[in-house]
Amino acid sequence: MDALRGRCGRITRITANPGPWPVSPYEIPVGGHAVHVGWFTEQDPDAMILLSYSLDRCDLLVIPPRPHPNPPHA
Repeated sequence: MDALRGRCGRITRITANPGPWPVSPYEIPVGGHAVHVGWFTEQDPDAMILLSYSLDRCDLLVIPPRPHPNPPHA
């Protein structure tokens, strides 16, 4: 969130699909304020929408981490 502040402004709300996330909080603390999270099963599971005061909307593509195809041997 801090990395996007210069581009999107102060984020006040996030929307996401709860499917890929292990927990679904309704608020997360960010930089001294709470960001409200709305969970929508109709939303693309690979996308998050950030809403802010200065920029109406910023859509993000979420790329989940993938296991390394050839893990290093110990």
